[in-house]
Amino acid sequence: MIHATLTFSQVALWAVEVTDRDGRTSHLEEPAARADFEQTPAWLTYAEKVEAQRVRRREFEQSADVQRDVVVRRDTGGILKSRVTVDFVRFGKDRHEVKAGGGASFVRRHALEVYPELTETPDPFEQCYAAHRRTYYTWRAALITASDTEPVVLDLEPRPRAFEAGFPTQAAMRELDRLAEEGWRLLQVSEDHGPVEQTQAQVVRVRYLLTRA
Repeated sequence: MIHATLTFSQVALWAVEVTDRDGRTSHLEEPAARADFEQTPAWLTYAEKVEAQRVRRREFEQSADVQRDVVVRRDTGGILKSRVTVDFVRFGKDRHEVKAGGGASFVRRHALEVYPELTETPDPFEQCYAAHRRTYYTWRAALITASDTEPVVLDLEPRPRAFEAGFPTQAAMRELDRLAEEGWRLLQVSEDHGPVEQTQAQVVRVRYLLTRA
């Protein structure tokens, strides 16, 4: 005999409400919504600006000349105090003195100061969808065996309130019927309850223990 557990769990997710060209509204989890948006002209233009800035920064780094030398330190009276090994970093006519061995890291830091990441440019995805991002509730299901975890596709519409996303009974029955056709037999059902809206509680996880020869 082998055993498996069919588990249904309520989950909270970040999702974005999007409207297609035909006016139909749907909810996409944020990674999927971002991937879809990254094919639009607005995103491609933004990505081009970000990459162009990075190219300029790399070229600026490559233009740097780092030379190590010994500097003589004297006091105000001209008396020798010490000899110090330093790195001189040149960017064109500009020269910077840093401690020995620090030339390369200084080049990277200075290049980032001159050509910073475009964090001050709003991400166009955030501009378009920040107001449409919400926490939604839905259910995830999986068939768990000793050697594998197989996700179950439920195709449920996310709900904005946890109590509105009640246990998907019909989806569970369809999956149990499918597994019965494969020879699985139900042994036991268990469930967990969780708080909803502070004063209510509802089912948040259901486990079906199954077996077959």
